[in-house]
Amino acid sequence: MNEEFQSFRGRRGSGFGRRGFLNNLNQIQGTEEDDNLTGTPENDGIFGDTGNDILTGDAGNDFINGGDGNDILTGGLGVDRLRGGDGQDTFVFNTSSEVDWVSDFIVGEDILQLSADFGVTAEQAVSQVSTIALPFMDNRFLSILNLGDDTLVIKHEGDLTSDSFQIL
Repeated sequence: MNEEFQSFRGRRGSGFGRRGFLNNLNQIQGTEEDDNLTGTPENDGIFGDTGNDILTGDAGNDFINGGDGNDILTGGLGVDRLRGGDGQDTFVFNTSSEVDWVSDFIVGEDILQLSADFGVTAEQAVSQVSTIALPFMDNRFLSILNLGDDTLVIKHEGDLTSDSFQIL
């Protein structure tokens, strides 16, 4: 199923979400099918539900949740929060990403797809990551990868390896 929203306006100010992050967002809800959803230039909450979804935030500060399924999530411009949910997810990061936060990366299952425009290999990306252990959380880490003007923040279990990255 391919859903295109030229002028989509969802419910604003629903008040759910941690610390009000989802307040004042356009909300776009997928279906149980394989959806292709793209946000607006404003702040969006995009929810894939089940299915193997392609979810793109466009501009704005977006929250994107893939739900169940093998999803592809792209934040776009702005400070975006990406959550893949269950399944093997791909988080796309390109030179127009600015800052993206990936909150549930699973090493050995999910993929961080970096644009070749960054000029790094997967091995170089791993060597440029700064990682800290999260206190009181067994085997959980927070990693930061700075690539020029763009930053990728990843919350994950286990150690990132070159297999965690795909360069396209």
